Order: sequence, then structure tokens, then C-alpha cells
Amino acid sequence: MLLQGKKLIITGGVTGCGKAIAEAAAREGASVVTVSRALPTDERAVKVIETCRSLGAGSFKHIQLDVSDRDAVFQAFDEAVAFLGGLDCLVSSAAFESGCYSDAVDAATLRKVFDVNVNGTIFANQAAFKHMRTKGGSIINLGSFAGINGVEGETAYSISKAAVHTFSRLVAKEWGKYYIRVNVMLPVVATDFARQAYLNCDEDYRATLDALLNSTVLLGDKWGYDRHGDVGEAANATVFLASDMAKYITGQMIGVDGGMFMGR
Repeated sequence: MLLQGKKLIITGGVTGCGKAIAEAAAREGASVVTVSRALPTDERAVKVIETCRSLGAGSFKHIQLDVSDRDAVFQAFDEAVAFLGGLDCLVSSAAFESGCYSDAVDAATLRKVFDVNVNGTIFANQAAFKHMRTKGGSIINLGSFAGINGVEGETAYSISKAAVHTFSRLVAKEWGKYYIRVNVMLPVVATDFARQAYLNCDEDYRATLDALLNSTVLLGDKWGYDRHGDVGEAANATVFLASDMAKYITGQMIGVDGGMFMGR
């Protein structure tokens, strides 16, 4: 098993890619603490922890957390590390998306998106660094194809993910001397949230998404969100980056996108 004995914290760990990563990590032998806004008694959190326990022999727990609150992040990570008995890997998956075109995006929208996507990533990375600096570790921040070229109608989200990409490469340089590896995984996969957003968006925005989705070179002649990979594909790539098989990989942006973007 690739993560036998590894100890992971996963933000945004009860939905979408975070959920799939938590379950894949458990299957590969890791102990996992998921954190999100969900209460530990929330059905989503309970189900993920129960699934992890059924898949693996490690220890599993969920902690409620608002990643935009720096003090709360550090407290939650201290609690998680005490429970796990250490920390080998952080997966920063928590994110917020708010559709808005560039000429209309306002301060409130920018603040809300950046609080979670940028500040939340930075605070989680800082809290992980506190516990990793003595023996190293792996940090995987979830980026997005939107942060490379931008997506029309997703102004705040696009520029927030570009910030995540730059921050990740910066700390990969700064923290390499502590043998902390920092990489970005960019998933283009069909989460439940993504499917619903696609089905519920307006006609113009759907046309934009269709053009992007159909630039994927894999998966034959499928259309729209059916052309995406499964969340399991993103989880597999993350497990690899968390494992010792990737111990000489840092500062990289790894796309799990079926060939949508081939140059980074």
C-alpha cells in the first residue's frame, strides 16, 4: 500500500475531490483527519469517516473548521496532529466558487472567494509547515485549469486559483530545505457539484464550458461533463504525490484533465 502508516489532513474532505482523496488514502493504508465547515455529526462527514474505516485499518476523524480563520486553522491542525500522532501530508482541497464576469465582479465576491481559496490555502499550508518542518512532508494544493488561462464567467475563482499556483511554487522553494515537498494537482473531473453547476448555468456560460470540456483529448466522443474523468482519477494522482514514490517531486503542477492543457 502506497500510504501505509502515513498521516494526512485533508481540507474540504467530505465532498468532491476531497472526499475521494480521503477514501483513497484510507484504502492505501493512511490515517486521515478531514476538516470542513461540516459538523462531525453532519451526514456527509459521518459517511466519509465510516467509509474510511471500512476501507482501511488507520485512524479517522472529522473536525469542523472554517479555513478562512487563521487561528482556528492552527488550533484544528494541532488537534488533528495530536490525534494522528504526527503529520506526513496535507491535501488542501477546500474551495469556493462564485460565477461572475470580469466587468461585474464586486468586492464582496472577491473577498468571499479569496478568503477560502487563497487565505484558506495559505493558512492550511502554514499550519502544516509548523508540524512538518522538523521531519519533512508532502503538501498538495488543489489548483485549477481556471487559474492557468482563466474561465469566462469565473473571474474571482480563476484569479484565486492563479494565486494558489504561485503561492505553492513559492513555498516549494522556501520550504525545500526542510524536505517539505509542495505540488499542485489540477483536476478536471466530474464532481457532483460540477455537474449541478453545469446543468444549472445559463446558456452563454454553458457554451463556454462546452468549448473547454471538448478540448479534452481523452475519453472518446463523450460530451460536456460526461467527458470528465472520475474523481477517483484525481484521488489516484494525489495518493502518488503524497507517497514516497514522489519524494523527489516538488514545485510541479500536475494536471488530471485528460490532456485539456498540455503545457504548464
